[in-house]
Amino acid sequence: MLFSDNGPGIPRGVGRRIFDPLFSRKENGRGMGLTIARHLLEAHGGTIDILLDGRRKGANFLVTFPRKRSRATIY
Repeated sequence: MLFSDNGPGIPRGVGRRIFDPLFSRKENGRGMGLTIARHLLEAHGGTIDILLDGRRKGANFLVTFPRKRSRATIY
């Protein structure tokens, strides 16, 4: 799933630091939102990555979840 907003985006220099605890670009930011999101996704086998391809405006995140295996598996 691709999640995007229409804000100013994330500068290339920031990169993966946005997932670090206590890192924030906001004046009164706590810097825990994306850290918590990444932790929860990884705990359930998913991932979250930032997309910096220049084709999209705003902040863009690619969130992936593992596929659920069918219970009707035949051995």
